[in-house]
Amino acid sequence: MKRIWVMAVGLLLGSSSSVWAEQTSSTSDYLKNMNQLYEFAWSLQYPQEGPYDIWLVHDEQGITKSQSNFPQSVLGYQIEDFDQDNQMELLIASQEGEESGLKLQMYEAENGIVSLQSEIVVDGSAVLPEEGIVRCYSFLNDQNQRTIGFDIWSYVGYVADGTTILTELFQYDGMSLAKQDGYSVSGSSIGDDVDIKGNYERLGIHNVNEVDLLNGETTGCQYLSSSNLFVEITNKLLEYDADSYMQWWNAESTEAYVIGGAYIKSYCWLPSDIVNRTWGQQQIPQLIVQKQQQQEVEQDQKNAIVSRSDYLYVSYDYGQGIKEMYYLVPDEGKTIYQCYDADGNLYCNIAYSNAKDIVDQALGDAVGLPCSGAWCAIVWNSPYGLCSYDRYYRDYYPIYTENENGEMVESPRDWSGLGYTFDEAEVNNLVENFNLVVPSSEREQ
Repeated sequence: MKRIWVMAVGLLLGSSSSVWAEQTSSTSDYLKNMNQLYEFAWSLQYPQEGPYDIWLVHDEQGITKSQSNFPQSVLGYQIEDFDQDNQMELLIASQEGEESGLKLQMYEAENGIVSLQSEIVVDGSAVLPEEGIVRCYSFLNDQNQRTIGFDIWSYVGYVADGTTILTELFQYDGMSLAKQDGYSVSGSSIGDDVDIKGNYERLGIHNVNEVDLLNGETTGCQYLSSSNLFVEITNKLLEYDADSYMQWWNAESTEAYVIGGAYIKSYCWLPSDIVNRTWGQQQIPQLIVQKQQQQEVEQDQKNAIVSRSDYLYVSYDYGQGIKEMYYLVPDEGKTIYQCYDADGNLYCNIAYSNAKDIVDQALGDAVGLPCSGAWCAIVWNSPYGLCSYDRYYRDYYPIYTENENGEMVESPRDWSGLGYTFDEAEVNNLVENFNLVVPSSEREQ
């Protein structure tokens, strides 16, 4: 009996040793394969974060198109067990041409060799024409399967007019990458009859906020608790300058008109020596940087004008908006006002005076500053708070009376009797709706 027990123990120990050896070998292979995938990923070329220029051009037919020097390269990677075989795979996202779209590639490591298993091109491109966001990620779906996601939000206003939201989902089965599902909607006006929330529920993305999706505040991946983001591309537009854009448009210039820049954020880890090697050899284009610097200088000049101004003069017409707007800067001797428009250009000089006289002359005598609107005001922050002298054109109509012969005669109105009428609601509405910057000064009237 004792011999049988010893033999049984020997069999158990032998079996345990065999299992342990298999587990050790399996773990060793797992780690070896994963290290090979990382080394392969680190050997690839990655772009700098940017910005990369986005500009407009006129083609031979006079049609406006957007172009970009967005890099054609690998954008990022992610290493996960995508096919649930207890081995890691390498997913690469790259951009290889503006027309070809973004490419997803799946690599596996076996016997010391990393090889491409499958690739697929998504419907949406990483190179967006104007403002937009692109996100690549993976997540565990409701069935606990690793799923690859691709989101786009974009808005165009120069080359077209409209908003686009798109989400595509892909899976890898150990042999090939395949699209599982997707949803997109675009248009200049997306109505209430479009079931955005229901379509995202169908994709397994729950409780989305339709307004935030349409406004670009969120994309699909941000509603997933297990989302693992590895590439994000953001297009940011410069502040819109209507005058310079229309000047470029009307001139049909062959020169590029810079509108913004693309920024690439890769969330995959790279060793510091890889980063230095990869990024140190590249030269980022400077067009957008130069334009940003130019806009900052122009804004500083405008801010300086506002800070030296006594008054803001505004002419307004209902249905048409602001007709004229000038900042009134006194000279050193306080004999004249230098009147600057919203772009910081000197328009004219007028005699130094108070708010009432300037508005009365503009509306009543049509001298001094122009007024093509029905309502005119001077606004400023006085030592006592926000002040305004605002009048309507009708306030200056002549008075008609009957003379001793029974005839109707025109008598000029006495403007001196027109007092300060602070239409606070009107002024606040203008300031808020048109984002006006109201100067502060010591003027009391």
